[in-house]
This record gives sequence, C-alpha cells and structure tokens, in this order.
Amino acid sequence: MSYCPRAWFLTCSLIQLVTILFVIGLFQYSYERERRFDHVAETGLDAQMQGLQSTVLSTEASPVVPACPSAFASQGALQLNLAAEESNWTLDSVGADNPNVSLGGRWRPPHCRSQHKLLVIITYRDRERHLALLMGHLHPLLQQQLIEYTMFVVEQQGSLTFNKGRLYNAAFREATAVEHFDCVVFHDVDLIPEDDRIPYSCPASPTHLSVGVDRFNYGMPYAKLVGGVLIMRCEHFIQLNGYPVKYWGWGGEDDDVAERIEHVGLEITRPPAEIGRYKMLSHERRPWNPDSLQWKDAKQQMAKDGLNSTGYYQVTSIKKVPLFTHLLVDVGLPPAKNTTAK
Repeated sequence: MSYCPRAWFLTCSLIQLVTILFVIGLFQYSYERERRFDHVAETGLDAQMQGLQSTVLSTEASPVVPACPSAFASQGALQLNLAAEESNWTLDSVGADNPNVSLGGRWRPPHCRSQHKLLVIITYRDRERHLALLMGHLHPLLQQQLIEYTMFVVEQQGSLTFNKGRLYNAAFREATAVEHFDCVVFHDVDLIPEDDRIPYSCPASPTHLSVGVDRFNYGMPYAKLVGGVLIMRCEHFIQLNGYPVKYWGWGGEDDDVAERIEHVGLEITRPPAEIGRYKMLSHERRPWNPDSLQWKDAKQQMAKDGLNSTGYYQVTSIKKVPLFTHLLVDVGLPPAKNTTAK
C-alpha cells in the first residue's frame, strides 16, 4: 500500500478501491470475451461443415440429367379404331388416362433431358369429339418420342368466318411471350397420326408431316402442299413472318406459307410416304375461299402480312386445363362478303 498523508486518507482509500474494482472488471471482461469468441468459432465451423455436407448431399441427390436418346421404342403403323373411340372418348376420359400431363398440357421426360421444347398449336371450333380423339393419340405419341412439349388449343370466338392464319399467329405470339420453345407444330384438329414414327422432333427445315391422308388416298394432291400438320423451328416461323392474316374461310393460307418458305430460301421436307400417314375425321368442310388465289402475291405481301400485322386479334381468355392451354381469340370481322357463319 502506497503512502497516503493522514489528511488525505479517506480520498486515497477511495482511489485504491476504484482501482481494484477496475482491474477485477477488466479481467472478467477479457475472460467473457474469449468465451464468446470460442463459442462463435465453434458454431461457425459447425455451420460451415453442415453447409458443406448439405451441398454434397444435394449434389449426390440431384445428378446431371442425361440427354434423351434420339432413338425411341416404336411399333410403326398404329391400329386405330376411331369409330369406337369417337363414341366413347371425351376430354375428361382422355385427361383421366393421361395423369402425367401437367395442367396446361405440359409434359417432359422424367428420366432424361429432351433435346428440344416443342410448342403444339391446334386450331379449333365446335369439334370437341375431334379434339378429344387428337388429345388421346397425340399426347402418348409425343411422350413415346421423349419430346418436351406444351399443347395449346386456340379457339375462334363467335360463329363468323374462320381465319386459321390469325389463330395460329395469335397462339404463337402468346405462347412464346412467356416461354422459350425451339420448334412449333401447327396441327389440324381432324388429323390423327397413323404411325408412331412420324417425326415430331425439331427439323432442320420446315417439314410437312401429313404427307398421306386417307381421304386423299394417301397421296399428295399437289407438290407444294403444306396444310394439315406442319412443323418448323421457331426462328424459321419468325423469318416467314408467320401465317398471312388476310384469308377468311377455307383455302389460301397454307399455300401462301409454302411460297414464303421458298422465298426465304428454306426447303420443305417430308417424311417417307409410308410413315407420314394420317386419318382425317369426318366433318363438314368449310366453303372455299374465293380469294384463296392471293397466295400468288405471297412473296410481295409477306413483309407486311403476318406476325407483325397489328390489331388483327384480341385474346378473350387464357385458361390452363388438364390436357392443354386454351386460348379464346377474337379475330375481328371478315369482309362483308364473308360474314356468314363458317
């Protein structure tokens, strides 16, 4: 104890007490700090180890999905019994038979990565039986070929003259605005594939799949026919400026597209005649379009008549249902001479 004058004894004692308490407090602070640091270090290391373990487990549980093989199991020509199916099949029954199809008509191979994503567009009005038959045959066929796809059914609102080109363009624009697709197939609702080897995979150039239709004795009515079922890469469809929008009624839009394909330097390819076979379901044919020969001007008109045309449609509703995504589209009014119901 240091010397402290008697007069200052009380003051010195107080200073010494404060000093002793300060030293004790400093020692306790240092001790607690080291304890907290050790705890943080230990728990931090544990957290790092747990994170590393979860990463390893996640990697082990989610291996890289291999690409799907280009070859698939095939039986070739299919035995169809359309009369019985048309009597018994409904969209509800077909949906129950295809539980693996996601809402909105989406499907992807469960054990491999598809080489392409396909957009299927089907134009439709007042043919629910035909639609059920096509859904019942097309979904299994695309799955057999291990193709990732989404099915869109585009319906024209009202009962005035049909305009297939506007419907195809509208569905393509709406679908590709929200999702990337590699290829698109345009499919008539009344054509049922007869062979599971018909190639719905992405082609190098536009491919007319419906080479042979039973109603035409499985022959080609003319050389440039592309109507029925046509598949191509999405970039090629954009290059063509899509379908023309000026054709009302039956005839003209498909021949116009054939001219566009030729004009941009692409080639129309087809599967062998013994493979590209389809059954056509019975239906009342639409009246012939008297303006269908406008396709002769396709090369001059294609730059301003097609996907880039504005104001030619309005989507009334979009709804995801068990087998497909349904679009209801108002395509506007036809010219006065074509305003009857078709």
